[in-house]
Amino acid sequence: MAAVPSTNSRWLFTVAQPEVSFFCFYFSGGSLASDDLFLLDLRNGEHAAQWMIVPVVGQTPGRRYGHSIVFSKPFLLVFGGNTGTEPVNDTWVLNVDRAPFSW
Repeated sequence: MAAVPSTNSRWLFTVAQPEVSFFCFYFSGGSLASDDLFLLDLRNGEHAAQWMIVPVVGQTPGRRYGHSIVFSKPFLLVFGGNTGTEPVNDTWVLNVDRAPFSW
């Protein structure tokens, strides 16, 4: 079974269109969710769309909600939010062109 973002999570997403491909990146966060990074691959059309978890090595931004996320090729940026216990004012950057992926 393919990975799918939890419907119980609080999440934000950003849409990226690198060249001819079309992807949605989902960074889930908040007290009810993991901090997994999901990708919805729409290259084969919406009826053949597939979710996948983007493997990330090392430290992650951690669970959070109320954050901002933006894609500026080739970087995915996460800023601020709340961990559930405190507000945070940090910035995390992931280069989607360079594997293995790390924040």
